[in-house]
Amino acid sequence: MVSKVLNYFKYLSLGFIFKIMKAITAKKRNME
Repeated sequence: MVSKVLNYFKYLSLGFIFKIMKAITAKKRNME
């Protein structure tokens, strides 16, 4: 049960980091 919760949070954090990376790259493109 605990491992399921940990995997869920790991998945959430990965998606969050991916969104931030996409936002940063989009901002860099707009600055050019």
